[in-house]
Amino acid sequence: MTKYFKKTLVAAAVAGAVAAAIPGTASAYVYGLSSLDITNFSITGLPSTSVTTYTFTETNTATLNGTSTIQSANCNGTVNPSVTTTCGTSPVLDPLAAQLGTPTGQNNFGFVGTGVEYARADSIISTAQLVNGTPSSINTIAEDNLITGTNASDSAQLQSTTNLTFTVGTTTSFSLAFLADVDQRVAISNTGGSSQSNVQATFRLTRTDGSGGFILWNPDGTISAGDCQVSGIAGATCVETADGGGAAQGSLNNTIATGVNPSDITYSYNPSADFNPYGISIANLPAGTYSLSLSTVVSDDKTRIQAVPEPVSLALVGVALLGIAGTARRRKHKA
Repeated sequence: MTKYFKKTLVAAAVAGAVAAAIPGTASAYVYGLSSLDITNFSITGLPSTSVTTYTFTETNTATLNGTSTIQSANCNGTVNPSVTTTCGTSPVLDPLAAQLGTPTGQNNFGFVGTGVEYARADSIISTAQLVNGTPSSINTIAEDNLITGTNASDSAQLQSTTNLTFTVGTTTSFSLAFLADVDQRVAISNTGGSSQSNVQATFRLTRTDGSGGFILWNPDGTISAGDCQVSGIAGATCVETADGGGAAQGSLNNTIATGVNPSDITYSYNPSADFNPYGISIANLPAGTYSLSLSTVVSDDKTRIQAVPEPVSLALVGVALLGIAGTARRRKHKA
């Protein structure tokens, strides 16, 4: 047996022992995804003179192994008594994506997956009923994956505020409806750690003229009499007309998490578009001024902990190192 072949056998033994001693060196990752797309969002029934001003804000944040980046943008406009806007027409608002690690590109709302290490968040308002007269649509995503790193987090936040004034002596009713696709996934493979995925969507109509009161709706995937709450606005009502495809796949206020190795947990997860209907009908609003806000947040948070070598694996490393030492001594003796 040649010296070269002996050295090759020793190197192979060392590599095998080290791989066994460090679980998770192959296909190891901690992954998280939160995605929310809303389309065909429209408000019907509002008097044309009731809308006064609007503001849109988006903030994308990503953190990877202690390094952070934040990208944000906002715009606003007036509808009455005159029409002005600082928003775009197509898209209406599009801040830069916040991304660290392997770049994934601007407005990439597909799922990157577990092949590389990164943290990213992105959001866009493609259309807005108040700006370009077409139903509103938004895309938001937060996604990250750890392979050798220790921590990652990201979030994409969107805030829309519309100010309304209703005429004295009348009551007002209106409806809002939209389609939404929510996707969540957390997974751990061949390593220690934890992963959490969050999706939140809140609709709130607040009376701002000093009289107080609000209407609050947090879609949870199941039509229920208590989902749309009315507080402090006498006579007003709010009824859900649609709330997703059921609690198992349609909640827009949901958290999933795992700390188990291995694990792969999903909620309403489908890389293809999978939209469900949502809507409420608000009636008998008294005269006054109001603020209608839509707030959405998708976020992920995770840590990765390298597994500690087990005693048996450490012993294998010791045997391999002894083999190297013995080979070295023999070479020295022959010299």
